[in-house]
Formats: sequence, structure tokens, C-alpha cells
Amino acid sequence: MSAFASIAVDLRMRTKGFETDAGRAERIARKKAQRIERSMKRAARSFAVGFGGAAVGIAAFGKSMGSAVRITKEFQVAMAEVSTLLNDKSGMAKMTKETRELAKQFGTSHLIQAKARYQAISGGVSDLREQMELLTAANKLAVGGLATVEEATRGLLAVMNSYGDVVGSAENVADAFFVTMKKGITTIPEIVQSIGGVAGIASQTGVEFEELLAIFGAGTRVSKSAANTMDALRGVLAAIAKSSSQANNEMALLNKEMGTDIEFSIRGMQDAGGLFPYLAQIKELVGGSQASISQLFGRVEAMNLIFQIMGEGFTDTKDILEELEKRAGQTNMAFSTMMDTPQKKIDIFKATMADLGIDLATSFVNNFGEFAKSVAKNIQLIIDAFEILIKTLAIVFGAKGIAAIWKWARTLAAAVG
Repeated sequence: MSAFASIAVDLRMRTKGFETDAGRAERIARKKAQRIERSMKRAARSFAVGFGGAAVGIAAFGKSMGSAVRITKEFQVAMAEVSTLLNDKSGMAKMTKETRELAKQFGTSHLIQAKARYQAISGGVSDLREQMELLTAANKLAVGGLATVEEATRGLLAVMNSYGDVVGSAENVADAFFVTMKKGITTIPEIVQSIGGVAGIASQTGVEFEELLAIFGAGTRVSKSAANTMDALRGVLAAIAKSSSQANNEMALLNKEMGTDIEFSIRGMQDAGGLFPYLAQIKELVGGSQASISQLFGRVEAMNLIFQIMGEGFTDTKDILEELEKRAGQTNMAFSTMMDTPQKKIDIFKATMADLGIDLATSFVNNFGEFAKSVAKNIQLIIDAFEILIKTLAIVFGAKGIAAIWKWARTLAAAVG
């Protein structure tokens, strides 16, 4: 064996143990690396699941916050519209607070209450206390009668603006509506939607509010239609108020024929003691003559309906008038019944949560501007800090470590979304 060969053999013998140790070390390192990788994957999955739950929570919070901001914006815009009706805006804070309280108390949206407030003020109710009385009655009427707050407010305003203090409080008017609904064949929405078309001319011609509702209620039992009955009443009152020469000539002929002295006018109606007894006189006078009815009122169909009321509905009219005299408490009775339903309790809970959302959204919006300014002011510091973080990770983990973190981040992203 040559010297070179001997040296080679000796070198292999000397390095054999090193190679063996190096191989063993490499295998151990590989196994540890695999264990670390598996641990990282488990950690990524666990964190992703936890973060996914957190993300769902954050998403839900974001959705709730978005809804709260929308509700707040609508309410604030609506209240701003209310303020445009006021010369003195010093009471806006109190008005806003009261409007929010109405939403919580009656389980409606804040926007609905703000619009009702606008209606009240534009309808001539400037005093804050009177506004609350009207809106409280309107809400009770809406809840108990299954109407909208807007409809209820409009109906109450129509009567109160037409008749003034004679009809008393808004709740007294609402009580009368409920009696009419119960005794007639009609609904609260039908009453409040149609009353505005006849209340004005009825008050101008001297027809009492209770008499108007009594004839209307009895009329719905005959016609089965609230709209047709109100239309007929409006037509009859318009004809009497107009007192045309044609009608006066016909009345003169009838008086001569029957030996009576009835005047076809508002004064004639007042002399008779009201609309109901006046129509009873005219019915007897014309004796069912369609030609005379046409000459007096112009609208035969409407007048025939009124005469039907005077016949078939005579007893009903008297009955409703008697019930109207003892109407107190009708609104509260219906209101209490409806407020005790599960749905209304849910509505109140939703309105309460919405009100809390307004507080939260207002605070968030007010503070978000400062937060955004702070981020904008320190944006370079944030960027620098992020660059330092990346460089630190590169030094600690190396390129392979960064790749592993990137892979973990992708796993996390996939789990989240």
C-alpha cells in the first residue's frame, strides 16, 4: 500500500465518526424542524379559529355600528328639519330628548317620531307641552288602533284645528274615534285618513264634532264604506253651505206645497237644532223625490245614502251619540291591550336598543375625527415601525422563517375568510 493510500484510509477512519455524527445531527435537526412546522400549523389553525370567531364578532359589531350610524343620521336630519320650523331654537335639546323618549315608550323608530313632531309643529302646535300631549295621544291612537303615528297625528290635528278648544284634548278626540270605530263598520286608519276632508266644512257649518262622528259611524253600517260615507257627508254640507239659487227655488216650491217654512242654508240647519234633525226635516219634505233631491244637493247618490242613514241608521246614530257622551278612557283601554302583546314588547326592546345605538354612534362619530387626525399626523411613524418589525423578523427567522410566517398568514387568512 502506498503512502498516499495509507493516508487516505487513515483519513476516512478519522472522519467516519464525524460523518456519522453529522448525519445524526442532520436527521435530528430535520425531525425538530418538522415538529416545529407541525406546531406552527397547529398554532396557526388554533389562532385562525379564534381569530375567525373574533372576526365574526368584529363583523357583527361593525354591522351594528353601521346600523346605529344610519339610524342616528336619519334621526338627526329629521330633527334638523324640525328646527327649520322654529324661530327660537333654544328648545331643540329638550325636544330631541322628548322625541327619543317617545320612540322608546311606544316602540317605534326615532325617525317616525321626528316626522310626527314635524307634523305637529307645522300643524300649528308650537308649545312644547301641547306637542307632547298631541304626540302622546297620537301614539296611543296608533298603537291601539293599528294605524301609523303619521296618520294618527294628521287625523287628530285635522279635528283640533277645525274645532279648536271645543273638542278638548287630543286624547278626548282619540276616545271619540274609538267609539266610532266600535259602533260603526270602520277602522281607526279609515277614520283618521278621511276625517280631514270633512272636519273643516263641518265646523264651519256648525255641525258638532260628536254629531259628525255619529252620522258617519251610522253611515258606515249602511254603506259598508267609510270613504263613501265621508264623501256623502262632505257633499251634503257643501251644498247646504253654498245654498245655490237653484236649491233655494226648489225649497220655496216644497215649502209652498207642504205649508212649511224651512230655509235651505246653514242658518236653517242651526234653526233645526243640528245636521241630523235638519236632514230629517228635508227627508220628510222631499218625500223621496229624486228630482227634488237633485235640485237641492246636486248629488243624488250621496243624498240617497244620507237618507238611508236617516232611515236605517236613525237608531244607530242616536246610539253612537249616547256612547260618545261617555267615551273617556277608550283610547287607554285599546292602548293597554295592544301594549301587552309579545310583538309590542319586542318593538319596545328594539327601540330601546336603537336609542342606545344613537348614543354610541354619536360618541363614535364625534371621536372618530380626532382618531383619524392622529393617524394622519403619525402615519410615517406607523410605517417606520412596520418596516422595523419586518426587518426584525428577517434577522430572527431568516428568509425561510419569513416564508413560514407568510405561509402561516395565508393559512390564517383562508381560515378567516
